[in-house]
Amino acid sequence: MRVPSKAIIPPSCITALPRFPVIECRGNLLNEETSADEYFVLRSGELRRFQLMSFGTRKVLREGVYLFNGAALEKRGLKTITLNATLPRSVEYVLTAETEADFDRWWEAIEASIKTETRKTELLAEGLANGSYLHKYNYGNYKRKQVYVWLADEGRKLRWANKKGGSFSEVGFEEVLGVVYGPVTSTFLRSSYLEDPSFMCFSLILADRTVDLACIHEHELRIWVLGLQRAIVRANVPPPAGMLPAMSDAQFLWRKAILKLRQSAQREGVTLKTFITRRLTTVADQARRRSTMLLEPATDVLQLQIENDALRQALDEAEHQTAADASPTLAAVRSSPVLAGEDDESSEGASQLPPSTAGPQDIAIDPFLDDVAHMPPPTDAPELYETEPIHIPPGSVPTVQSLRSSVLRLRSDNRRVRSEMERNRDEVLNVLLPNLAGALEEQSALIAAKDDRIQAMMAERRDMLNQLLEAKGNIRLFARIRPLTADEARHEPKGRATTLVEDESRLSIYTDADTNVQSFDVDGVLGPADGQDVVFERCRGVVLSVLDGFNASVIAYGPTGTNKTETMMGTPDTPGLMSRSLAELFAVRDSRAAEGRVQITMAAIEVHNDDVHDLLRGDPRSKKLAVKEDSSVPGLTERTVNSGEEALAVLSEASAHRATLAKNMEEHSAKSNLIVTVRAKIAPAAEGAASSSGKLTMVQLAGSELVVRKAGVSAFRDVIQSLSKKEASVPYDKSKLTMLLKDTLGESAKCVILLHVSPSQAAVKDTITSLQFAATARRAELGAARKTLRK
Repeated sequence: MRVPSKAIIPPSCITALPRFPVIECRGNLLNEETSADEYFVLRSGELRRFQLMSFGTRKVLREGVYLFNGAALEKRGLKTITLNATLPRSVEYVLTAETEADFDRWWEAIEASIKTETRKTELLAEGLANGSYLHKYNYGNYKRKQVYVWLADEGRKLRWANKKGGSFSEVGFEEVLGVVYGPVTSTFLRSSYLEDPSFMCFSLILADRTVDLACIHEHELRIWVLGLQRAIVRANVPPPAGMLPAMSDAQFLWRKAILKLRQSAQREGVTLKTFITRRLTTVADQARRRSTMLLEPATDVLQLQIENDALRQALDEAEHQTAADASPTLAAVRSSPVLAGEDDESSEGASQLPPSTAGPQDIAIDPFLDDVAHMPPPTDAPELYETEPIHIPPGSVPTVQSLRSSVLRLRSDNRRVRSEMERNRDEVLNVLLPNLAGALEEQSALIAAKDDRIQAMMAERRDMLNQLLEAKGNIRLFARIRPLTADEARHEPKGRATTLVEDESRLSIYTDADTNVQSFDVDGVLGPADGQDVVFERCRGVVLSVLDGFNASVIAYGPTGTNKTETMMGTPDTPGLMSRSLAELFAVRDSRAAEGRVQITMAAIEVHNDDVHDLLRGDPRSKKLAVKEDSSVPGLTERTVNSGEEALAVLSEASAHRATLAKNMEEHSAKSNLIVTVRAKIAPAAEGAASSSGKLTMVQLAGSELVVRKAGVSAFRDVIQSLSKKEASVPYDKSKLTMLLKDTLGESAKCVILLHVSPSQAAVKDTITSLQFAATARRAELGAARKTLRK
């Protein structure tokens, strides 16, 4: 798990939106389109239409339209409104109110809402035009970097740069299908550690890639998500097919709340439902504890009662110690309500005292009562009542009686509060909590379903794009970046990488000499962490098309030292593309055995300094072969192979013979081209079905640097250049290498080029040259692939 980087947080560059008044209106209106009385709700710039169900008041949402994208309002008669909106679709509502008062209420609310949303859109556009610093996540390594992002070209493009005023990359909103809020794209989902809170992440969805961003300041989030959404909508009028639905303010806030709750639940390692249940239970318990604070006055009264009991006990002890047991004064004191129990309402002894003796004796006993009143409570009293004793002066009988009444009242209040709290707690746990948890689960399921739909739509669009490219016959080009060596790492620029994967189909190259950054688009980027299995999956479809009767080629291109040999030949532990392709061809052929018979043959050729050598001949140096115009090679050895094991054995033999041709392997590898061809003759089992043949050519080209001295690679570049310009005459005859590739690099064939890239600053010039060639290759069109039928 990566540790979050402690980068300096830049100051916010965007001012928070001012508070706008909440405009709300709801009620029944007659919809001319459906000729039905329908229920409408206007809130936060969104007008929702509900259908009233019969036999009840249940309402079913039918549609919602937004008023921020050029909505227009018009009066028609005394009670009829015409509303034109364009989002999420172009719609015209003709709505009639029941009364003129209702008409005025709706007219004023819709008019004010349109003005408010228009002003809000203007402020959002101004804020985004100023721009701010965001985090941008890269598809290749799933790391983030801090970039300055802003809207340009009158709000029609989104640009970002490493620093304000630096060289930038951009995307036009006409290419963008919409904004998705939350970390739901593959770039976010495949990241082992998301360095930003999930509720701060959002993505721009394009047909074949995504731009994944995260806000640094929370108050900017609403501006970026809703502002970008509105800018995209305004740049795509009318909305094209496949446009993602826009979010309202309320939907954005709901989604944000769900993301925050889900993140908190993940932090505690529980599900969203469990987390909410625990929180609501905690809130209920806290409310119950707060209710007990109402009983604190009753606690004070109980303390007085305990001290009163202590006073009575002390007087009992004093009575036993005095000689005047029959003292009428003491009897009068003990019969007083101060010392009496709760049920002693009167004392007959007190009424029998002679008037002449009561006064002096009372005065004599007062000091004793005062001392006893200051005695501490009994040692066995609860700790709750261990406070300073309260002085009870003589003559306080009415006060104690009133306190006793207060105790009874507070006890009754206590029982009532407890009963109410229990009822409230039961309601929260048994009614509100299940309803809320159910609603949250339902909304989470809807959000998950929408996220799945977005992913499915993105996959479908990629497939459609691939089908379009296949229909045109474009060359598919994938860039593969090898790992950086330890020695290269020591000489890399401080603070930034030479090669940076921006997303799954774009990479940028940094030149330290002039601090320039150039971005290049390809059909896919394979990073240093992507293994041989990932490389093969990108080429699998083209490789297997040979079994359907097509001609196809897979070509490894790039400067020396970029691991082309590792990609094509592999190692014993990690088989290369050639080994994997041969094994997969036979596995698929065997699985289709019922469909017909497929005969497979192999050949292997090396082209070195425009000389052609047969790598399956006993001595490859014994004879140099010629190449005809139709790409055939007279005298070339072709081996029939019946299994994957036999095919791998032939490949191993060719590799061994190639090694015998080299005196200096490094120089030889840099100047020689390896070609392995696989032919498939298909005889379908169905009666009357035409036979066909396919040819797969797998090529490892020589190093592309210093192409002037390497006729084969130079000619290959010229052929690609000619194809990209759609020239009538393509110079295949410039070298034997290109003549050999003519039938798999010409009309009606399929082609994949694996462009190998070095991540080192020392090779940056060769890297940029290779990627510029890639841009040319992607424009080349070979025409729609066709099967090769055999008589």
